[in-house]
Amino acid sequence: MNPRVPLGVLFNLSYVPIMSDMVIERGKLMMDLHSLVSTAKNRVSALQRVAELLRSSGGYRWVGLYDVDHAEGVVKNIVWSGPSAPEYPTFHITKGLTAPPFPPGEQ
Repeated sequence: MNPRVPLGVLFNLSYVPIMSDMVIERGKLMMDLHSLVSTAKNRVSALQRVAELLRSSGGYRWVGLYDVDHAEGVVKNIVWSGPSAPEYPTFHITKGLTAPPFPPGEQ
């Protein structure tokens, strides 16, 4: 079983990439995220609320949050917010979103 990272550590609030065209002010988003993670009692429900907040504040069509399990070599979807579930909720760490941009030897 993998150790869980506390939500407060998971969201190092000094480093959250923000798109310049976000609808919501960065400071308010940071306060809202801090409030969500600091009062969380349940990891999955807190992360669901975080995904929904990020989606609505950034005007994104879909947001997903994932666990990266280096020991098993897989990436697993925890929660998502959007019109449908991810097509591949679990995938190998070297595939999909986490694949290197160039295979070894083709750089």
